[in-house]
Amino acid sequence: MEGNIFEVKTVDELKKIGKLAEIRMVLKAKAAELGIKVNTGSWILTFESIQKYNELAGNKGKVVPSGSVDAGFNDLYFKSEAAKTIFYLLVMSGEARTDYLGIDERLYEDASAARKWRDRLIKIVHPDNCDHPKAQEAVKEITRIYGRMTKR
Repeated sequence: MEGNIFEVKTVDELKKIGKLAEIRMVLKAKAAELGIKVNTGSWILTFESIQKYNELAGNKGKVVPSGSVDAGFNDLYFKSEAAKTIFYLLVMSGEARTDYLGIDERLYEDASAARKWRDRLIKIVHPDNCDHPKAQEAVKEITRIYGRMTKR
């Protein structure tokens, strides 16, 4: 393969980098490190998966040196805690999502604990506190989950 698949801007550029099978392998390995599944059934789906990965990882597929964006935030794949939280809210599912977000039975049984959970996450991802392009969508998802917790 010639080039970085995470820097392409078109499907044609992606095709010039290498064979679809090779690109799929690289993308799937990178996504697996974050615990996500990607759709690579065609050139277009692979390109769209790369774009979504870049957007949600918040760093265009590049490793961000620890501490270079958020003071004290040390993660090789996300530039901020907000980007990582938004990624888990909007892309992940299942046990990985619930574990990262701290969702457990207690939140469904205790409205006060659920409210504290909601408030903590909203402080992280709210558009007033974070400039991530998916911040508003993340707030809506937190509100949706909170509504299910409290049956609203």
